[in-house]
Amino acid sequence: MEAAQAKIKPFHIILFVVMAILSAVLYLNKDKIIPNQNAAHEKLYSTFVPTEGTIVSFESVGTFRNRVTYTIQFTDQNDKLITVKESSWQTMPLNKGDKVTMYYNPEDPSQAISETRWKEIMRK
Repeated sequence: MEAAQAKIKPFHIILFVVMAILSAVLYLNKDKIIPNQNAAHEKLYSTFVPTEGTIVSFESVGTFRNRVTYTIQFTDQNDKLITVKESSWQTMPLNKGDKVTMYYNPEDPSQAISETRWKEIMRK
């Protein structure tokens, strides 16, 4: 018995080209086609002010202790000491005393997020 040979038919080539073009169009226009889930937060977060915070404690939780909740302190523009908690999934946690960049709402400094989360939302 002779082994069947796969032949590339013109239909397959056309289908591949069309799929490649559609993929490129989607990639180049993804922000216009797919709604930005972070749009509601972008306006608020654009007013946030960066500051340096210090990790005062942390706690590992979860099945594999891979979720870390940090307690971070920073001073706002009025030199008031603010303490917030920030959760993160990571395998190598930061240590007590480490410095981190935090972004906070100047109108309500208790609304603060880490630089990593701020960049994810703001796409910067």
